[in-house]
Amino acid sequence: MRPIEKRAYSGTAQIAGTPYTSSIWKDIGPSDNLSSVYVVYALDGKWTTFVADVGPDSDSRADAVIDFEVYLDGRQLGETHRTTVTRSAHIEEKVTEGVQLRLVAKHVSGSTNGAYTGQAAWGSARLEN
Repeated sequence: MRPIEKRAYSGTAQIAGTPYTSSIWKDIGPSDNLSSVYVVYALDGKWTTFVADVGPDSDSRADAVIDFEVYLDGRQLGETHRTTVTRSAHIEEKVTEGVQLRLVAKHVSGSTNGAYTGQAAWGSARLEN
């Protein structure tokens, strides 16, 4: 997966104590430019499913709370997944015939006096046929 909009870090991320290879992550926090972060991918109708385990990376503040959402062509798929440093969420959404996938992470709490809470991570994020 290579983003077409909003560069993301990639590699191994540790979420709720579990390491995930082939992961992506973005810095997140309470400041305006970090309160809601996203990554966009072009699907061109070639994929059927998006799968990832999500949560704050283990290097994030202990009180980090992050919501994760998945959008396909501007429409939210499934529910909002609320996560903490100790509680991840599994996402598996159908993206059949989709053109654009947008992965969104929203800062809920974690840092009140700084711009940085940690990283919102999509562990072992992948598209499947």
